[in-house]
Amino acid sequence: MKKNHIIFSFLAILVSSFTFLHCSVTKVDGIKRLDNEQFRNLMNREGYVILDVRTPKEYDSARIEGSVLMNVLDTTTFYTKINELDPNKKYLLYCRTGKRSMTAAKALKQKGFRQVYDLQNGIKGWDGPTISGKKE
Repeated sequence: MKKNHIIFSFLAILVSSFTFLHCSVTKVDGIKRLDNEQFRNLMNREGYVILDVRTPKEYDSARIEGSVLMNVLDTTTFYTKINELDPNKKYLLYCRTGKRSMTAAKALKQKGFRQVYDLQNGIKGWDGPTISGKKE
């Protein structure tokens, strides 16, 4: 009987945690905006790709480890690179403050990518480590 109570309590806590995480995700135009903790929890999982949509100069000064540069301001190259991406993967996007990454996320969604996430407040609000140790 005590064992069943422990299992029930564990399941209740687990369900509550998932409900809290699900409810705390903000959506803008159908794109999930993640806070630092949510972004960090997903960035090392299999199937997720981190896209930095800033300029090469910004990327070289500081970036999140493992990110791939896709400068959204270079529209010709950006749209060419979108066509090379695997639409079955999940994409975590960021820029400096969150504006350009939302533009890029919308472009991916329009191309049929279903799992696109944006780092709320961009790298400027990022509290995790960066390659250079500086924030842009």
